[in-house]
Amino acid sequence: MLRTKLCELVGVKYPIIQGAMGPYTTVKLATAVSNAGGLGTLTTAGFTFQKMGLGRKEVDHKEGLRRIIREITSSTLPEAVFAVNIPALKYAIPMAKDYLEVVIEELESNPETRKKLRVIVTSAGDPAVLIKSIKDAGLVCMHIIPTIRHAKTAEKAGVDFIIASGNEGGGVVSYDYPVTTLVLVRGVVKAVKTPVIAAGGFCDGAGLVAALALGAEGIQMGTRFIATEECSFHQQYKDSVLKASERDTIVTIMPYGPCRQLKNEFSLKLQEMMNKGEDTFSYAWEGVKNTLEGNMEKGFMAAGQVAGLIGEIVPVKELINRIIKEAEETIENLSSKLWRTP
Repeated sequence: MLRTKLCELVGVKYPIIQGAMGPYTTVKLATAVSNAGGLGTLTTAGFTFQKMGLGRKEVDHKEGLRRIIREITSSTLPEAVFAVNIPALKYAIPMAKDYLEVVIEELESNPETRKKLRVIVTSAGDPAVLIKSIKDAGLVCMHIIPTIRHAKTAEKAGVDFIIASGNEGGGVVSYDYPVTTLVLVRGVVKAVKTPVIAAGGFCDGAGLVAALALGAEGIQMGTRFIATEECSFHQQYKDSVLKASERDTIVTIMPYGPCRQLKNEFSLKLQEMMNKGEDTFSYAWEGVKNTLEGNMEKGFMAAGQVAGLIGEIVPVKELINRIIKEAEETIENLSSKLWRTP
């Protein structure tokens, strides 16, 4: 069985993390991933945007998070482990602190949550603003970075794991420094002592083995988990992932930063507006709302280039078991591909 530092320090059975998919809460998906031995992740991004009045209706962002934490706590197996993603955007630091306060309150009030909620994944900002509170609560802190420079900053802040996310990944990416996963992961592993998780372009066992060979302790997947039975995304969204080739994504600016998404009417028009120097904020957010309402052609559909390697929708447990089996077989078969001289 594959066992890495991710398994040992977090308590997951397999070194596979489900990436956060804001603005969607993905409770059902995260539950399935955690129950299958991976690390399921809830996200707070949707509550932040609704609190800012960007959604159809405002919600109490703290109570929203409290609800989904309790939901996944009650619906996961006793041995399951899960994470909460808290973006550390400069304009949303007060809300990020609110979310962490809710997490701590839930840990203190529910022994089952204390046992299962092990990780905070920070992103889109500086983890230093939250790290002390995370550590004081006895939680593991992972931080997502797009460059080696950001990895060094995260290590200095004291995070426990660095998620090195390459530019080919779906969702939020670096616009100014588009570093690919192959270069980024190896560079980060060589530059820091903190354990590294590889993200961006992973969907199968061979990819997991490649990440381990680069020095990572596991992988984070987002796009591959969209094409699963437990993912609650619109069926047309899933079908679009299956139909896409590696050339069918583009990077545009969304309300929460540059994001890689599938090409459709919405994203192509957004790209055209960007090229003309037009204000895209309102139109970009309209795309998110369209997606939530089921209007896929005019909606934002985050996905990575790895969509070109995904051919079917399967249950989460089957997918994770398949990845681990393929990884073990790949490792075993590698020796047959090597030429040895006497």
